[in-house]
Amino acid sequence: AKADAKGVLKVAGTDFSYTINPITEDGPAVLFKYIVNKETKRGTTTPIGVNTQTVVDSKLMNLASETAGGEAEISRMGASVVTDYELSQNYPNPFNPSTVIEYALPKDSKVDIRIYNVLGQQVATLFSGVQTVGYHQVDFNASQMSSGIYFYTIKASAVAGGADFHAVKKMMLVK
Repeated sequence: AKADAKGVLKVAGTDFSYTINPITEDGPAVLFKYIVNKETKRGTTTPIGVNTQTVVDSKLMNLASETAGGEAEISRMGASVVTDYELSQNYPNPFNPSTVIEYALPKDSKVDIRIYNVLGQQVATLFSGVQTVGYHQVDFNASQMSSGIYFYTIKASAVAGGADFHAVKKMMLVK
């Protein structure tokens, strides 16, 4: 990947095994995750253009090309294909007085996100309910809390059944 100009990313790839696996509708061949600069205002839009080339035969002779354009709405971190549960490190960290916690859900899930102090006492519930598949984020404002180390947890279970997910991360509030 190479960025020649601000806002432009060029990517090239090859397979030296000489084995070409066809791209199917079952999943992405390449997945890009775009994260918008945190200073960007929610509800704004930005132009986005995508150029793709796909090999359509095993001898690398035929390429199908497509160009698409449009606008992407800046509403939250967000895109479409999530394959695993994930809890990201909060940012900024250390923080004062607020921070952002991002997480991913591969299925519609019942989600609980809670904050604990170093004594293991729950000090806040950031979210408790059902959320749809995708990338999500919650803001945590600790203006009423003391400086120190805190832990945030996510517990998620798919609405339609499946394995439960639980993760814990550490963050530091510095006032």
